[in-house]
Amino acid sequence: MEHKWLKNFNEYGVWTKPTRNIRIEVNGEIVVVDMDEYAEENGIELPDKKFHVKKKDIKVKKDEDMGETHPEGDSEES
Repeated sequence: MEHKWLKNFNEYGVWTKPTRNIRIEVNGEIVVVDMDEYAEENGIELPDKKFHVKKKDIKVKKDEDMGETHPEGDSEES
């Protein structure tokens, strides 16, 4: 089945609209849904799936002495 909203991807597989919301018909009624969620629920492979990944929160361990100056090493030349 060819989905009409798939034509909004360009030849490089990049989504060309400002949002990823699409309108679909459900039981005779038009509803707006998130394209990525709809595709995942219905087994549709999107052209830009490998590029569009929801970001996960990543905790970064801070280096304790970061930002401190150390007297050893090269100094600025005057």
